[in-house]
Amino acid sequence: MGELSELLERENVAVIVESNVDKQHMYDPEANRQEGQWLANLVFGDKTFRGRKPILKINTVGEPRKDNEPIRDELRGMATNFLAFPGILDVVSQLAEGGYVVDGVNRPQGNTFAEWGIYEMMKPFKNLQLIDLTWPEDSGYFNTVEIDGIVHPKIPLCRPVGDEGTFYVRISAPKAHNLPGISANVKNSQGAMRMAVRCFCEILGPPPEKFLDQKLRSPFAEFYRYADEGDNWLVDVRRLHEQHVRDGLPYWNMAQDGQPYRLEMWSQRIFDLTAALKKIYGDNMLNVILGPIGRDGSGFQNTGKDVYFPWHIISRDASLGDGVLALMTGNEDVGFLKVGYERGIGIPPEKAELFLYKGGKCEPTSVAELKAKRVLLEVCPFFKYEDRSLRVRHSREFIDANIGEHPEYRQIIESVPN
Repeated sequence: MGELSELLERENVAVIVESNVDKQHMYDPEANRQEGQWLANLVFGDKTFRGRKPILKINTVGEPRKDNEPIRDELRGMATNFLAFPGILDVVSQLAEGGYVVDGVNRPQGNTFAEWGIYEMMKPFKNLQLIDLTWPEDSGYFNTVEIDGIVHPKIPLCRPVGDEGTFYVRISAPKAHNLPGISANVKNSQGAMRMAVRCFCEILGPPPEKFLDQKLRSPFAEFYRYADEGDNWLVDVRRLHEQHVRDGLPYWNMAQDGQPYRLEMWSQRIFDLTAALKKIYGDNMLNVILGPIGRDGSGFQNTGKDVYFPWHIISRDASLGDGVLALMTGNEDVGFLKVGYERGIGIPPEKAELFLYKGGKCEPTSVAELKAKRVLLEVCPFFKYEDRSLRVRHSREFIDANIGEHPEYRQIIESVPN
């Protein structure tokens, strides 16, 4: 057990593990569960969690569906591979005296724990607690981390994320995404941040003037509680956006739905969050991009398709794992990762130690060799949608029927023009 665990103690290391599941069995539950067990036994050793409680941060993004009906196999690439995840739980539950599986799930899209069958999945694992991070109201529910951020000088993490004595493990999907280009380790942690503040896909600005007159309105009031005082972040975002347009970052000069600084705002905020997690956890974290089910297009139901991606990517550094995914999927020119490297958060694959585990052997590899193994995940950027309001209208229909006790979402949806 833990054959790769000692190697993965090193921060600037990424290990790419070839999957045992062939394309024909990509959706086979038993083959995937065995794969999850096998991978977890490679990665997690007796000393991996260092006596801490592991927090497994999963990705359960979904789409509105009637009565929370189960997800269809052809959509599984949108989220963490929940066919392989039970095998990981088999191993982690034996190694840890206690721990957590967490994500934010009760969104306008519905309860994604129900969609992915996670409630039932977790029942056998009595020492691992399933926690929805979506709607905590008590300020004591948060661990607030002070950082030298661009937008956020402090980050509110939803407990148990950030609790003393925990070990943070992201378990992500290898997929394309309409906003950052790829979605894996770095983007996964959005769900660990306080809901009203983490509205990364709503509070994007500028033009920020739309939001300046809403500082006292939920959820924007919460955002401004954790934003740089005096709106200095607006000046910084504008300045950095202009710099990155000059630098030629992909899509940076595209005005997306009237939000010309959308990519800059998202990138700076996500690395504020990444910096907070690094500060509070240090080396007590690990990142697993879990194959063999990937997804291209936008990463969602309405565009793209699942793709067989026969690799798992493991690293202690979140950005490094994402960088390896980018170069192995034909998306190495990903702007948000360059923003992180520029801030000194994470390292690119070219500066890391790379290893390939295949056929029971772990040997050094190179960027060139990994590019030769690339599986193309074509990205469909947001502004290339044939109908940009498709998801908004879809969500609006769901909200009309399920608004419940969260009227702030109606405010957000109705503020977006058709």
